[in-house]
This record gives sequence, C-alpha cells and structure tokens, in this order.
Amino acid sequence: MFGFFSESLKSTTNPVQTLFALNAKTFETLAQQQTELWTGMLSDGVKYVEQVSVQPEIKTILAANNEYASSVRERWVTTSRATFETLSALREQATDSVEEAVEKTSEAAQAKTSEANESVSTSAKKVTKQAQSTAKAVSQSAKQATQATADASEKTAEAAEKAGEKTTQSVSKAADKATSASQSTASSAKKPASGSRRNTADTKSATSGKATSTKSTR
Repeated sequence: MFGFFSESLKSTTNPVQTLFALNAKTFETLAQQQTELWTGMLSDGVKYVEQVSVQPEIKTILAANNEYASSVRERWVTTSRATFETLSALREQATDSVEEAVEKTSEAAQAKTSEANESVSTSAKKVTKQAQSTAKAVSQSAKQATQATADASEKTAEAAEKAGEKTTQSVSKAADKATSASQSTASSAKKPASGSRRNTADTKSATSGKATSTKSTR
C-alpha cells in the first residue's frame, strides 16, 4: 500500500515538474524574444538618428521616419507572433502533460483496484474453503461423538443387563439356599416329636400293664 502511495505521489509530481520545466523554457524564449525586440528597436533608433543628423532635410527626415516606423511595426508584429506561438505551445504541452498524468494515475488506480478486488476475492475463497473444511470437521466430530455416545449407551445397557442377570441369579441362589435351609430345619424339628410320641405310648402301655397285674393280684 505504501508503494502505491509512493508511485501515486511520483506520478502526481511528474506533471508539476514538467510544467516547471516548460514554464522555465517558455520564459527563457520570451525573454530572448523581448531582448531581440528591444535591441532591434535601439539599433533602428540609432540608425534613424544617424540619418537625420547627417542629412537634416525634410525629405530625409520623412523617409527616415517612414523607415523607422516600418521597422518598428515589423519587429512588433514578429515578436507578437512569436510570443503567441510560444504561449500556445506552452498551453498545448501543459494540457498534454496533465492529461497524460491523469491517464497514468487513472490506469494505476484501476490496476490497484483490480488487484485489490482479486486479493479480496482470493481471500474470500480461502475463507470459504476454511469454513467448509471447519464445517466438515465439526460434522465429523459430531458424528463421531454421536456414535461414541450410542456405543457407550449400548455398552451401558449390556452391562446393566448382565448385572441384572447376575443379581437375579444371586437372589435365586440365595432363595434356593434359604428354602433348603428351611426344609432341613423343619425335618429336624419333626424327628424329636415322633420320638416323644413313641415314649408316651410306651409309658401308657406300661402303666396299663401295671394296672392289669394289680387287678389280677387282688
């Protein structure tokens, strides 16, 4: 960007420098023309005085006056034409220089504008590509996260199911053990009861036998 401003400054100062050079050259030309004019007029005046002083007659004076006036008129006309031509050339050259500078500046500005547009377009394309790649990466990450979550959910469900099955099996085994223990306790309690019944029956038979023998003795 600094280079562009530097080039613009140079292209802007070039016509100014050209105009200064043209003005200097024009002033030099005009000064030369005016010097020639006044030098010629002085020379004609000296010549006029010499003619009048040598032959102070009326005819000589009138002829010298006509010659001097004609010479001065020609010199003024010639110098005026040369001055007009010089100023016209200066105007044309200044106009051409300014137009050329404006065209160059416009072309440089258009070139820099097109370069800036291309740079912006390239940057926009790069940003778009980066955004698309980022979106793809985010989409892939989301898919991976979803898949990982689904896998974790499945594993958790399987682990819970297995844990439930193990718990059910453990409870079932504990219930079976408890049932077996209850049955063994009940069978142990029934055996002493039958023995006591037998002892009671034996006692009753012995008592009845004693009573019978007592009666027979009587």
